[in-house]
Formats: sequence, structure tokens, C-alpha cells
Amino acid sequence: QKAAAAGKRAVINLSIGSQYGPHDGTGALDVAAGNVAASTPVIVAMGNEQADAIHASTTVAASGSALFTLTQAAQTLVTLDFWVPFGDFYTVQVATSATATPVQCLPGSDCSGDIAGNTVDIYNKTGSHPSGDSEMLIDISRGGGLTFTAWRITLLRGANGATGRIDGWVTTSGASFTSLADSSGTISSPATANNVVAVGSYCSKRT
Repeated sequence: QKAAAAGKRAVINLSIGSQYGPHDGTGALDVAAGNVAASTPVIVAMGNEQADAIHASTTVAASGSALFTLTQAAQTLVTLDFWVPFGDFYTVQVATSATATPVQCLPGSDCSGDIAGNTVDIYNKTGSHPSGDSEMLIDISRGGGLTFTAWRITLLRGANGATGRIDGWVTTSGASFTSLADSSGTISSPATANNVVAVGSYCSKRT
């Protein structure tokens, strides 16, 4: 209203961001920001997590598997958000060691289990993306007797209709990937939305 009263165009600045979602402009937050930006300039911060090992990626061979390892600090919740292209489906296993019994979740299922007093919830959603891509969301809730801070996420490829590409993000603070980390793909949502102006800066002085 102030811009209209002054006869000027309004500009919206969003200094917020999240690593949740497919990072391709189709997530709910991206769509909302993109729709507004189609008529009103929206400036969005890109984020500053490139060096934090919050993104991991790999390509899995047909009927193969991928192991993502993760370090968790003392925070109460760790959330991981994995995406795979349409035509590929995976069974998800979460464990604390190669010999431990995992919490397992088949494609299209929601599963929950307990590991040493820590609750593991897995939402293995098939076709939840506008293009049919599948999301695998993992929540690890810290229990009072937390004894493990290292986690193993194994994805077992069961359908081979696409490229085998997997991208995963840590969406909560205090955790990072210790295998398959990929420093690309760390621009946060809604800077990944269509139509917005995503901005960032580079600091060369570290001390």
C-alpha cells in the first residue's frame, strides 16, 4: 500500500531458507514465492550452507544400493529429505552400524521403529512430486538415553525405471553427511523458486 501511495513498485525481500523439498521450484514454498514473483519482484537469500555437508548425492546401479552416513550432534531431531526421479523406488533402512538391526520401510509405506531409545520415522512416499518423483523423509528423534550419534541410511533400489540418481538433504541443524557429501545443490528454498531473484555474497576474509 505504501508503494502504491508513492507511485512506486513494491519489492519483497525474504531472508529465510529451508533445505526441505526437491530443490527444483516445485516445492510448496517455492511455488508460493514463484507465484508472487511473477508480478512482484521477490529477492531471496541463497543460504550459506555449501560447506556444511548438508547435501549428498550418488547414482545407484540397477538393483543396487547406496549407503549414506550421518553424524548427529546433541539436538533432539534430525530430518533427512531424499528425492529420486520418477520410475525409481527404494527400500529405506536406518541403522547405527553395519551389523545392527535396521528400521526398514518399503516403497509407499510409512514406518516407525526404535533404536536404543531413539525413535526413527520413515515416510517413503511414491509419486509425491508433480513429475512423479518420489520422496523419502526420515525423522530421527533423540531419546533420553541417546547412545549413538552416527547413523547409516541405506537405500536399496527396487525399481529401475529412471537414472538411479539420489539427492538427499539434512533439513535440521546440527547434523551432516560423512559420506557422499556434495557441495552443489545447497541453495535453499525458496531461492530455488521460479521467477525470484536469488542473491548471495562471498567473503574472502575469514579472520
